[in-house]
Amino acid sequence: MGAEIDVLVADASDRDQMQAAVGEVLTRYGTINGVIHAAGVVQAGMIQTKTRESAEAVLAPKVYGTMILFDLLKRIKLDFMVLFSSISSVLTPYSLSDYTAANSFLDAFASFADAKGYFHALSINWSSWREVGMLAELETLQGVEGWKPGALESAITTKDGLEAFRRALNSNLTQVIVSSQNLEHLLRASEQTF
Repeated sequence: MGAEIDVLVADASDRDQMQAAVGEVLTRYGTINGVIHAAGVVQAGMIQTKTRESAEAVLAPKVYGTMILFDLLKRIKLDFMVLFSSISSVLTPYSLSDYTAANSFLDAFASFADAKGYFHALSINWSSWREVGMLAELETLQGVEGWKPGALESAITTKDGLEAFRRALNSNLTQVIVSSQNLEHLLRASEQTF
């Protein structure tokens, strides 16, 4: 279809690297039409065991990366900015406090950017993907070896994820939750763990 793919490597939370990457794209193509911001790090653990440094490492790609992208691109008339959030900001699992906070920021930012008219912003709260992504690449921890196969079984497939992405991108919504499981049941189960 005439598309070109260029791969540029940059740390989303490093302003200088992102400025260089954005500058290179603008020099080469003259504009940027859309952005998909999917950077993220997850580190499970109880909040009592987290350090400021470990929490910053989780917050950096999503929170600081989004703020840097916004600052670099707010004067460009983007068609869209899609932020890959997580269903954790809705279900708030107890072992992912920093990850939940980072994704909650993405959800709020999408509403802000869209309401202010900078560009169409969309936050997609993804559940786990079966074939790719954080869960698929997660190394099994000793003592919880049986957990991952069950989690993968209920995860969304790449085919379904791509269809959900297409539909979400073509909507006027600022936030979409994507899950292969009944959200009402997940919310009830989440409330029962506290």
